[in-house]
Amino acid sequence: MLSLIYACGLRRSELLNLKITDVDSKRHMLIIHNSKGYKDRQVPISDKTIEMLREYYKAYKPKIWLFEGQNEGNKYSERSLEQVLKLAFKKCKYS
Repeated sequence: MLSLIYACGLRRSELLNLKITDVDSKRHMLIIHNSKGYKDRQVPISDKTIEMLREYYKAYKPKIWLFEGQNEGNKYSERSLEQVLKLAFKKCKYS
């Protein structure tokens, strides 16, 4: 999640609202629906990011949302992502 936010310049809500079908690996594009101003946009994604997403998909097998929470079919919570971001920031800040 952190790599995708960084590599594609995504907002928290954009990341959490991604569905599996929003990844177009053939065209190397990520489709963001209802972005700022309720507009759709497309963001290029690198080969490395696509490979990371493939590995993630194989390991977790999400059903609807690209990043699902503990319960199948529910998207990952904003609060949980916030905690992950804060922890990553602390690790970077003090290392």
